[in-house]
Formats: sequence, structure tokens, C-alpha cells
Amino acid sequence: MPVLEQLEKDIEATCGRMAVREGCIFLKIQASKGFPDRVVLGPKGQTLIIEFKKPGGIVSPLQEHTICKLRKMGHLVEVVDSVRYFRILLDLLLKHGSLTNTKLAELIGSSSLPQDSSSLPDLAKPQSPWQLYRDLGS
Repeated sequence: MPVLEQLEKDIEATCGRMAVREGCIFLKIQASKGFPDRVVLGPKGQTLIIEFKKPGGIVSPLQEHTICKLRKMGHLVEVVDSVRYFRILLDLLLKHGSLTNTKLAELIGSSSLPQDSSSLPDLAKPQSPWQLYRDLGS
């Protein structure tokens, strides 16, 4: 299926299976409107909160407000619109343990990307994980 035709639920399901195979717990968040979709609990205490979108999908103003609030509280929150970006996040989370948004941006800008990431676009020193998300596109 072409990347732009993927549905959010398909990306979410594939990422969930991937996380579980890596020993993580993949929980659906059913808090309130505007809250991210899932939380990934890693096998060594790592936590990642995810808002899934279809490729090119954009967060609503309420979602953006909630994501910013969670980040200010110190939570690692990412918007994911591709399985490839989720794989990068999951690999970094499992390799480096507990991450902050700042540390994630540093790792993405360094040589710490997974070995099979040679085909990824140039991600040198993104301004933030959100900028990285925008740069990755599909």
C-alpha cells in the first residue's frame, strides 16, 4: 500500500505489534479529547507517549496544546505518521533508556541512528523532535 494511502489505524496496529515484539507494553489512552493515542512502556522502565496520524496528518490545536503541556511536564511525546519513524523512536528508546525530548533531538542529530537508517533523509541537528517529525514526512 502506498505510504500516503495508509490509514492511522493501520500504522498504529503495525507499530503496536512491533513494540510488543520488542518486549514493550502498548496501551491505548482513553483519557479525554485531545489526549495522545498510545503509551509505550519499555521493558526497562522507558515511557513514550504517541499521537498517531495518517501520513501528512496534522494535530488539532487541542492535541498540540496537550502535547506541549505533557512535554513541559517532562514526558516524551511524539507525533508519528509512519512505521519508519516509530521504528527509529523505538530503537532509540530501547537503546538509550529513559529519554527526554531534548535528548531525543540530540540523538537524532548524532550518529546514534539505527544502522539500517542510511536511506533516511538528512536529519542533521533538527531544532526539535517536532521539527524532525515534519522533516521525515512520510
